[in-house]
Amino acid sequence: MRKFLAAFLLVLFSACAFAEFKMFADAGRVCSGGGAALAGGEVFLLADLHGGEFEDFVLASGDRLAEGGVFGGALLLARGTFTAAGACGAGADIELAGNAFLGGGEAFALLVLDKKLSGGKVQSGTKFLLFRRPEWVLNSENRGVYFYKALSVSAGGDIENSALYASAEVGPSEEEKTGIMIETQPESAEVFDKQKCEFSVSASDAEGRKLIYTWEVDKGRGWTSAGSSKASIKVSASLKNDGFKYRCKIQNEKNGAAVYTSEALLTVRENVKITQKPKALTVFEGGENAGFSVGASGYGARYQWQIYVQKPNANGKMVWVWQDIDGATAPNFTPQNDNTELSGAKFRCMVYNGGGAVYTGSAGFTVREAARAHGVKILQNKEEVSADALFEEFDIILEAAASGYKIKYQWQVLESFGWADIKGAAKASFKISKPTAAAYGGKTYRCKVYNDGGAAYAQTQTFEIAPCLAPSTLKGERLQIEYLQHGYILDMSSASAGTLSCGEFSSKASVSYRRLSPKTADFKISAKILNAAGELEKVVWADKKFDFETGELSGARVEILPRE
Repeated sequence: MRKFLAAFLLVLFSACAFAEFKMFADAGRVCSGGGAALAGGEVFLLADLHGGEFEDFVLASGDRLAEGGVFGGALLLARGTFTAAGACGAGADIELAGNAFLGGGEAFALLVLDKKLSGGKVQSGTKFLLFRRPEWVLNSENRGVYFYKALSVSAGGDIENSALYASAEVGPSEEEKTGIMIETQPESAEVFDKQKCEFSVSASDAEGRKLIYTWEVDKGRGWTSAGSSKASIKVSASLKNDGFKYRCKIQNEKNGAAVYTSEALLTVRENVKITQKPKALTVFEGGENAGFSVGASGYGARYQWQIYVQKPNANGKMVWVWQDIDGATAPNFTPQNDNTELSGAKFRCMVYNGGGAVYTGSAGFTVREAARAHGVKILQNKEEVSADALFEEFDIILEAAASGYKIKYQWQVLESFGWADIKGAAKASFKISKPTAAAYGGKTYRCKVYNDGGAAYAQTQTFEIAPCLAPSTLKGERLQIEYLQHGYILDMSSASAGTLSCGEFSSKASVSYRRLSPKTADFKISAKILNAAGELEKVVWADKKFDFETGELSGARVEILPRE
């Protein structure tokens, strides 16, 4: 608590900083009560912690005075010495180290010793002056502080402004009176709940007598016995005894005069405790990052995330161990979700402080594969074709190749206002029945592939659709047949029969026809024609998968003529 108050006041009083801090005896002399010079002494600037009257401030032989320390209810702000020999002379300077202006007010005092501290301790017989509530003003040139009334002491030793002044001599301490010298004081301890700590003292007697130790504890209601009669006491810390103070009473004879050690404060800190455990995470590759989080309580809780990995042990056998993750030392931790190798990994967090460590349970991490579109295949008449080689009448099937976790499909067509979903086209394949160039030529399509992690799009396909070379039926068609350098015209009056003519010659012909693709058909013509000798003979022309682009039909060439 003393350290806290000291730090708090030092920060508070340093709000206005100056390059130099000096105090001057302006209108009088700084002397001892008898008028002797205080040359070679020391000076302290004090701040009272109990209201400004310094009622609890006393000095005893052996007391330690140091800047930043708390003594007798006062905070020692600065320490210095007289800068002029024989400081009893008027106008002698008193300079203190430091760079903070400490402002005016009744909570300050100036302590002047006629001797320097010996090893940081006040000596028996040291004379001191305590000037309460000094008054000062700023000096703009040297940016220092001038003390006036506080140091107004006449040459004859008569004290002016006596209400602001106190003079005394340091008498022998209790240690010196009893012959018991405390060599090492018990030190305050800061421990964690359920830990043990020990307070100890070392002392000796001037005459070598055996010392009697009695430890005492103040739980906030005064000092009571703590139950130890040794030079040390062991304490099991708990949050219930946080703030307890311990001291030791030392005697060299039963019921004899006692000396007391300084007080040692026990500060008990709360151990860490998990208040919120990390939950399992499922993320999508390349999607929005999601992370684990842990909640904890306890003093100064620290964090270390770990991953469960396989590593070889001393015998080279692969075993599962928890391994610290570099840099993962915050309450939140986000794995890289674009690393699919982490899918299936387990994570946990170690929360710790000086009182020990606790661990969360493991939390799984799953990385789902993002939706990916790999391409589009176009089929017509069960054959794979390109988008610029399509024909009318035959169904067009678009097939999307894609991968990903639980992917979905949506085929889209490009309209004047943008991409529009095609109703009912929500599968990997999309069928267009009996397309025509007028309805579908120039249309552009694509497939959207998506899952909860996002969407991907297959490359667009723009249709070019031509009329079929192979007619669906020969009814009404006119066929030109070249056979043995003769030309014949076959007019199809029905789906399977027609009249074959050459000049004035005519003969009926039967036709077997089945279209196979936009360019091919099974084709067979049976007819009677004139041979080279002018005789009628029966001829059969047949071809499976007759190609209407080449027109070669088993010894004859057949072409479809434009209709007249």
